[in-house]
Amino acid sequence: MFHIAFNCDENYIKYVAVLITNIIKYTDTSKNFTSFQSSAMVNIQYTDYASEVFSHNESKSHAKELFDKDELYHFHILIDTITFQSQEQLQILQTHLSKIYPCKIEIHIINNDEFAHLEKWGFETQNHAAWYRLLLNRFLPKDVTKVLYLDTDMLVLCDVRELFAIDLGNAILASSSGDIKILPWRRKFKAINTKKSNKVVSFKNYFCSGLMFINMVQWREKNIESKCLKFLQEYKSKFADQDPLNFVAQDSLALTSNWGIFIYQYILAPDTAKMQYKEIFDNIKIIHCNGYAKPWSNFFVLADKDTRHLVFDTWWEIALSMPIFQEELQKLRNNLKESELYDAIGLLRKQMAELEKQINKPLYKIIGKFFRKIFRT
Repeated sequence: MFHIAFNCDENYIKYVAVLITNIIKYTDTSKNFTSFQSSAMVNIQYTDYASEVFSHNESKSHAKELFDKDELYHFHILIDTITFQSQEQLQILQTHLSKIYPCKIEIHIINNDEFAHLEKWGFETQNHAAWYRLLLNRFLPKDVTKVLYLDTDMLVLCDVRELFAIDLGNAILASSSGDIKILPWRRKFKAINTKKSNKVVSFKNYFCSGLMFINMVQWREKNIESKCLKFLQEYKSKFADQDPLNFVAQDSLALTSNWGIFIYQYILAPDTAKMQYKEIFDNIKIIHCNGYAKPWSNFFVLADKDTRHLVFDTWWEIALSMPIFQEELQKLRNNLKESELYDAIGLLRKQMAELEKQINKPLYKIIGKFFRKIFRT
């Protein structure tokens, strides 16, 4: 059984449904789980810690045990409130997708009071949903040993069972930075109590919490939830749950960059920098539509034709193939078409304002560059 978790609010439930559909549709039903065993370690970037982890014999025997289990996706949605209508829609989706590959969709209700003192997070809607993943252990069955957490704005372009074949050993989790390489980062965390010293940490691999393949055995044994909540009582977090998770899981394994690459940074990168992404996109697994680069927005008018087709068109093809939320999604798609030029101008203005602060070029050159990017065919 493959456990996959998401967190969201009611506004994003339709996007979670798209991601669930996406995962099922990219599952190669001609293969069983054992097909991925031999290539599993290709997805881990080598580090000294990784070498230590994979010499652990107990973890290898545990991996073999997983290969013998019945295959089924068990999707967990962590949410503060959900309408009866949305629950019915998800039940319809479960029945529909189970004809392709066995799956179960389960709702877990989160009490927001626990995070009321923390900052709300989000680019489109501000809420406490980003913090929910810290509570995963409260809702997963205690016999679950591995879980894949994904942000709602992911686009899956592979069979995710490939991740479940990875032997995590003693590591708490495996993730990626979202960048084209491992991201070392020296961070200073400000103490909430001014009488207490700030904490400075040098991370060898600062990861993005939007994609985490989690070792729940180690998560429980090392009390990750309580340590993260303690961190939030003592220090200020700049990146919601991501800072405390990195702070307490410094032994994380680094996935190769084709797992969860940031598409926002790629789209805005100069053409010379984009050459560094070629190897990643030649074997892309999961794309993170981070920041403003949501496929349900018109941000992709700034992208080149190939990127727009790979991300925007693929996402919408999946979304409009679902048996649920069709009226709402079709209306959104039509609105995007009608407002494409207007949105392009608005996005252009935002990017111009940011660029004017960073580069010293005549304004007409900036305008020319971005109009060429927007209307490139």
